[in-house]
Amino acid sequence: MMQRFFQQTKQPIPPLVQSIEEARQEWKFAQELFRTVPVDCDLIDYAIYMMQATEKRYIFLLKQAKQEGLRCDTVQLAQS
Repeated sequence: MMQRFFQQTKQPIPPLVQSIEEARQEWKFAQELFRTVPVDCDLIDYAIYMMQATEKRYIFLLKQAKQEGLRCDTVQLAQS
């Protein structure tokens, strides 16, 4: 979603913004994995760990962006 915004405005995508988008996608994937793994499966511990780790990375990058003064359009993010 953010990449589309930068492509439309012909601005280069800042590396931090790209990292945030990648982290968000990884977190969404981890959430989906957690939802689909059966509780009695051996992968449940892995799914929990992956979901927690990707969430921590995403939050870390968002805090870093806030410290650097980066802002985004919340309407665009809500649509993704």
